Amino acid sequence: MRTRGGVGPHRPAGAGVVPGRAPGAGPPAADPGALHEARRLAAPASVGLADTSLGQEDAASFAPEAAEQLRRVEELVREVVACELLAARQAWWLHRTTGAGPAPAPGLAPLAACLEDLIAPVDRDRPLGPDLDRLIGALERDELPPP
Repeated sequence: MRTRGGVGPHRPAGAGVVPGRAPGAGPPAADPGALHEARRLAAPASVGLADTSLGQEDAASFAPEAAEQLRRVEELVREVVACELLAARQAWWLHRTTGAGPAPAPGLAPLAACLEDLIAPVDRDRPLGPDLDRLIGALERDELPPP
């Protein structure tokens, strides 16, 4: 199952809600804007090398800029992972209720159980932002079991 209908700060409110009889068949994809921003931030901070102190210094480390880029990429990666976890939760729910789609692999059972407790299945049209916020928070607090 692949996801579609990206959500995130680069998308309009309500994006990711798939109308129709079975909205759970299409959870949100990773926000394309977030992916583009992460790709842009992957460039070295020193690419924009500038002369500092009228040539008195021979090099600038750009360490603060690099640290800020890394911090932002970490946020964006959590957004992308949250979208993928929501899709996995939905796929496992659909498998259990309809027999369609993959069941969680045995090694993913603890993660599947944790996601089941954290997020309700998408069985009707609704905004998915609160679910994604809960997942991002759980990732920030390192509350999810490792796969």
